[in-house]
This record gives sequence, C-alpha cells and structure tokens, in this order.
Amino acid sequence: MLAYIKMIEVGPVPNVKGGLAMLNRSKKAGYLAMGRYWFTHLRLQHFTNAAARRYNYAPREGDPGRPDPHGFEASYRGQKLKEQGHTRPLEKTGESQSQTNTANITATSKHVRLSMAAGWIGVHGGGHKIDMEEEFTAIDQRDADELAEAFTTDARRAYLREVGQAIELL
Repeated sequence: MLAYIKMIEVGPVPNVKGGLAMLNRSKKAGYLAMGRYWFTHLRLQHFTNAAARRYNYAPREGDPGRPDPHGFEASYRGQKLKEQGHTRPLEKTGESQSQTNTANITATSKHVRLSMAAGWIGVHGGGHKIDMEEEFTAIDQRDADELAEAFTTDARRAYLREVGQAIELL
C-alpha cells in the first residue's frame, strides 16, 4: 500500500520564454486531474467489502480475524448487519459515504488536496486502533498507476496547449 504518490520530473525545463511557468501550470492541471480521478473512480471503492481486503483494513470486531467473545451477534459487525443490513467498512448508516459525495479539489504544481465533510472518518474513539482516515485514503499499486496516468495525460495535454500558445506568440 502506498501512502502517497511522488512524481519525479525528468529532463530540462523547456527553452522558451516562460517555460517554467508553463511547466508549473501543466503540473497543476495534472494534479487536478489526479484528484478528480480519485474522487470519481476510487473513492466509492473504499466503502466496499472488497476494499477491506484490497487495502488491508484493520479487522473489525466480529471479523474472522477478530472474533467477539460473546459471538457474532454481539459484535460490531453483527449489530451493523442486524440494524443496517450490511457489513461494509467505513460506514454504518451510509452517512459517511453520502458526506463524501461532494469534495473541494484544489491543486498546485506540487500537490492536490481533496476536502470532504465526512468528519467522523478521521475521529478515533472507543479505544480502537482503527485509523479510518488512513483506510479511506489508502491506495495500492494499481490505483497509483491509474492516478499517474490521469496526471500524465492531463499534464501533457495542458503542456502541449501552453507550448502551442507560446509558439503562436512568436
């Protein structure tokens, strides 16, 4: 699992007037595309049972790796199944998933930030050692490859547009 994606630049800054500014605007477009891709394609995957295995979520009370001494029905998962009809991770009533339906995505030439209103995901309570914020933002190598592709595609498109405008000005 990867905590973040580090983009490495290779090659010289273009030898045109304003080349560094063009490159930075292109990188900003790439990071914005990366944030939008995570939001539209990867965000909802974190609320599935498959995500618990894919991103190695900590076992919840009632999971096979963490059985409840009082039986499944008394466990967190058992209660959630009885009350809500599901055992999906990172949500109980569905409120956390609906709170992440909107995000403020901001980008610079160095990073992208997504801000969502699902405040309780970052709260640690009840004495458990589950970091739901880390689980929600986890990516694996396949995600990293897809995000890098989104970055590269939009950054390249923005850069070519920038260079084309610079050439027209000459």
